[in-house]
Amino acid sequence: MATKVAGELYESITGQLFEIGRQLRQTNGYPFDPEDLRNHLRAAVEGNFILTRDKRTGLLRKITPLPVCCPPQVSTVPLKQKALT
Repeated sequence: MATKVAGELYESITGQLFEIGRQLRQTNGYPFDPEDLRNHLRAAVEGNFILTRDKRTGLLRKITPLPVCCPPQVSTVPLKQKALT
């Protein structure tokens, strides 16, 4: 389900994206590992955030981005959802 983003949250997120761009253009170079940045950005674009809070338990959990060498496998067979009991 999509969430509309507007106002202060939108400004905050776009400000952070612009800051990443600014750091990438620094004359002395990017101060962090650009491959790590690329992996984290790809994971975020795919909705896989590095740290996320489990809505049921409230605990933080880590999601590791996929390696650069291995694109995600997409199944063309629809999966049946099991009812939660």
